[in-house]
Amino acid sequence: MNDTYTEVTKKIKETLALAEEKFNTTFPMPVIIYNLKGHTAGQAFFNKNKIRLNRYLLEKYGQDFINRTVVHEVGHLIAYKLYGINGRGHGAAWKRVMRAIGGPTSRCHSYETKAARVTNKYACHCDRCGHSYELGAVRVNRIKKGSKYTHPACGGRVVVGKAPQFSA
Repeated sequence: MNDTYTEVTKKIKETLALAEEKFNTTFPMPVIIYNLKGHTAGQAFFNKNKIRLNRYLLEKYGQDFINRTVVHEVGHLIAYKLYGINGRGHGAAWKRVMRAIGGPTSRCHSYETKAARVTNKYACHCDRCGHSYELGAVRVNRIKKGSKYTHPACGGRVVVGKAPQFSA
């Protein structure tokens, strides 16, 4: 296992131990997943005791990411366990927890995320006039699930895939 990921686990364990001491209760070790992409550095899933982290940002920012983002997300799990639904978000309960565990009370990170963005484009076309498009994953997935997008010029339906080529 890479040292960076070992450091994440170590920091989570330290943070939970400090919280257990401060709040006189136990907190289970969360599941950690490193598959978050794009602008978001981390996410906490309260009812699943799970944290998703952005692998690219973790590897780029290392210890700063661990000290800020990892502690931030663990703080969400702790606040939720202590205060229930009132512990969700970045409100007073979460800030109280963050001050107790020595974490940052800021809501957002300031990491450069341009290289972490996912910008896959998919070929699409109008089924009436054959006009070609490049659309992002969100819109393509909506089309695949049945949403209808129309070509503004001719009113034809936008479909996923390259337009068929006809030879004379």
